[in-house]
Amino acid sequence: MTRPNMQAARTAYEALYEGTRIETTIRHAASSLELVPALHAITLPHQEIARAAGVAAEDLAAWWRLGIVLLLYPYARHRVDGGFNFGRHVHRHAPRAERYFDVLLTQKVPERGMFVRALRTILIRTRRQHAPVDWTLLGEDILWWNSETSTAWRQGWKGGDGDEESPASGVRPAAGIVQDELAPRRASVS
Repeated sequence: MTRPNMQAARTAYEALYEGTRIETTIRHAASSLELVPALHAITLPHQEIARAAGVAAEDLAAWWRLGIVLLLYPYARHRVDGGFNFGRHVHRHAPRAERYFDVLLTQKVPERGMFVRALRTILIRTRRQHAPVDWTLLGEDILWWNSETSTAWRQGWKGGDGDEESPASGVRPAAGIVQDELAPRRASVS
């Protein structure tokens, strides 16, 4: 998945679901404590967004992670920001969410319910501040979650409101290269 794929996914979501009853269904599914039933509850929207983003159902890791992004879409508005760093965003708009932010940084893979619940809580808190996120970059970070992404978020948090430019998001592989933490998950996810 590339940045244009993530942008296509968000554009499709906005065109198909934003402000509709299906968005309410997605939001309700995201509040579930179990990730698998939540993703099953949004099967049709998930398939349509995946198709728009060019994700094949056979690419299980990307398929699941795109589902996670879709579950979280209703919790934050989108704004393109090429310098977006989620750690800096949280530090600026929800500094009291450090406990949830730490949960995110300790997760090795985002397919866990704790990751989704912590991220959802943070997005709710930043939305109260009317702070949109760049879903293209945040979605890409979730899809390619690895230690570099976690480090970039942590540096953004520590950098806070400083003027220095921290990485926009985690380091991503070149197109077609599977991330080290994704490789074992692809074979084992069923």
